Amino acid sequence: MSDLNLKEAVTRFRTEPGLYLKVMLGVENPEDWQLSVMNDVAAGERRISVRSGRRVGKTALLDWLSLWYPMTRPDARVLVTAPSSAQLEDAFIPGFRTWSQKLPPEVFELWHMTSDRFVFQLDERQGFENFVTVRTARADSPESLQGVNARNVLVLVDEAAGVPDVSFEAVSGSLATGRDVGGESSMVLTGNPN
Repeated sequence: MSDLNLKEAVTRFRTEPGLYLKVMLGVENPEDWQLSVMNDVAAGERRISVRSGRRVGKTALLDWLSLWYPMTRPDARVLVTAPSSAQLEDAFIPGFRTWSQKLPPEVFELWHMTSDRFVFQLDERQGFENFVTVRTARADSPESLQGVNARNVLVLVDEAAGVPDVSFEAVSGSLATGRDVGGESSMVLTGNPN
């Protein structure tokens, strides 16, 4: 895929996440609810909640959103959080790495990964940094969720019922930033019904 074709594709993928899943990750048949959530984010929905059973694909959805969002928007940040580091380290991060390796090689090479931060750079000269950051939501340090500011911000909260209210307050500033500068901001909450 040439640079020009990739840039054209990325523009199209922004509003067509199902096409992104098929072309970039080889996902032919996502669950209807997964595609619905991605389409809601693409349409600019501010708050989306997913309540479902265990092992139905919530973590895969978070992985897909984390790859798709920064690849399809300039100046984009994705904050992924959960109430325990184990949820992030044992489920989200390995899933993200697995799904990213399904990208075409020339696209995978545009991702630079450390243990808890994944940076996507489409153009060496771009004047912004698109990245995914992973942080645990803890009541004793809500400030760790602050400071994710950009024109486009996506907050993904796994096991949302276990996240303290003070953490949601801390992340609210990041959600406001995108809208304040003409961008987008969305929050997707996932979890199991109690």
